[in-house]
Amino acid sequence: MTAILAFVLAILFPAWLSPQPLQHVAAHPDEGALWTAGPQQSQTPSQPAQGPARDTKAAAKTGSGEIRGRVTDADTGEPLRRARVSLSCADQSVSRAVRSNLEGRFVFDRLPACRWSMSVSKPSYLTLAYGQTRPSESSRLIELADGQTVEKLDMALPRGGVITGRVTDDLGDPVAQVRVAAMRRAYSYTEGHRRLVPVGNGGETDDLGRFRLSGLAAGTYVVGTSFTPVFWARPENGPAFVPTYYPGTPHVAEAQAVTVQTGRERAGTDFALAVGRTVSVSGTVVDSSGRPHPTATVSITYSEGSGSIRLGVPVEAGGQFRATNVVPGEYMLSAQVGEWYTGEGESATLPISVAGEDITGLTLVLGGGARLIGRVEFAEGVSPDFAATALRVVTSVEVASLPRSSGVRGDWSFEVRIVDAGRNRFSASGLPAGWWIAAIFVGDRAVPDGVFEVRPGETVAGVRIVLSNRPRAVLSGNAIDERGRPIERYKVVVFSQDRSRWPAGGQSFAPVSVVSSPDLRGEFKVSNLRPGQYFAVAVEYLDQGDEFDPEFLDRWSRRATRVELAEGSQVTVTLKIVKAEGR
Repeated sequence: MTAILAFVLAILFPAWLSPQPLQHVAAHPDEGALWTAGPQQSQTPSQPAQGPARDTKAAAKTGSGEIRGRVTDADTGEPLRRARVSLSCADQSVSRAVRSNLEGRFVFDRLPACRWSMSVSKPSYLTLAYGQTRPSESSRLIELADGQTVEKLDMALPRGGVITGRVTDDLGDPVAQVRVAAMRRAYSYTEGHRRLVPVGNGGETDDLGRFRLSGLAAGTYVVGTSFTPVFWARPENGPAFVPTYYPGTPHVAEAQAVTVQTGRERAGTDFALAVGRTVSVSGTVVDSSGRPHPTATVSITYSEGSGSIRLGVPVEAGGQFRATNVVPGEYMLSAQVGEWYTGEGESATLPISVAGEDITGLTLVLGGGARLIGRVEFAEGVSPDFAATALRVVTSVEVASLPRSSGVRGDWSFEVRIVDAGRNRFSASGLPAGWWIAAIFVGDRAVPDGVFEVRPGETVAGVRIVLSNRPRAVLSGNAIDERGRPIERYKVVVFSQDRSRWPAGGQSFAPVSVVSSPDLRGEFKVSNLRPGQYFAVAVEYLDQGDEFDPEFLDRWSRRATRVELAEGSQVTVTLKIVKAEGR
């Protein structure tokens, strides 16, 4: 199972999105000197730091640039020791991190030339990017040339707001070890709607039922508990505590907002857990001939405000399964046999909605699923400089589901088996630096963003992934206010003019938007854009998920600048700031 999990995690991040791991550097607990944290390295502390803390972990790409600064408390001006300072360069997929020393100072050295983004975090304080005074504000990029030293990049962190309270049961007794979180609504492009997401530092209740939620920005929050939704403890299917929101309701629509101010504590957020009836979900796993399959692996996945939980369900000799103590909610039942994660096996999925009654008689019919057959091709005039076997093609119906994948053969062909029916997002992983997916076709039909419908059991032939290493488009420029004066604090959102690529109440796998921040001169630059027609808009503030919300995209499109980008083109624009509404 460990190998399976490692394999699944390795293919979850295909080439359409390219997140990179952060290189960690941890602080010595006593002296403030730096330890290098990395695989297969002995953790030997360096000598006590005499100067500013430095980035001591060698990166894959280095240069001769330096960035220096200091971190202080925004209220007192005192230095913040051991604050985590992070740098990232999206264009080169390079990340660094250090801890500030006893004087709050930090140094990044041996940096390659890049437009760096920088953020600072410390427990109990707000995490801010350089240029921000609150999380939703525009940040500033740091343009660094090789051999250049940029100094005095000082940041003052304000203390976050705090919510404290106490959780009790229906009899008024304290409840320990209950997970409590402060949540805000953010738009999820993968789900096509706004959902509650945890923010700040959550935690569990102590033996007196008390909780403390810290590191919160000023604003309003929903405070609630989360539970593992399936409990194997007996007695079965009786009354049980269910996820509860302040002031004590199981319905998020009835939750009362909790308002927090920066650096202040909101005490007295006490509530009792709601009690609800749990039920059982049962049925049978059968093969494609209708015969019970006792060796199948069955699981049930639950999604709620603070995340998703997948739990195994016991299967009996006759193929019967039964999940007990299931709380109301939306679930996905799934069954697999064989090496389904490599396409050598069978699977079945079934969405269910659980209310207050037992669900019986379900049938999970195992099948080989659909097949995708195709090949990797290259744009005109482009030749590969890497082996075909370095690539994997990946497809999945939804983020919460397990992806299906296949290696690419030496002749650049591939076959992905056991593909789930529904809207699949198709991509590739293992592309070398500088390579990108220029297009995906099914037959002669172009598939925007690699998303297309797959019917149960069908074979989709003629899938073509076209790769390129030619330069992509670059959009750059600046922003002005309503009087035509240049401004330095803003965020740029670049999104497709094709509304069919926007989320529309359902799942949308491909991010339709790219967000950029200006540099120290107030100029922005968005690189690696695919050819196409885009809207570009400069906004004052941007909360999490706003750039994917169709309501925001529609509003911005009316005041945005239209741009058309060809492969390798470099376009410069001046954007007029769009004032925030209701912030």
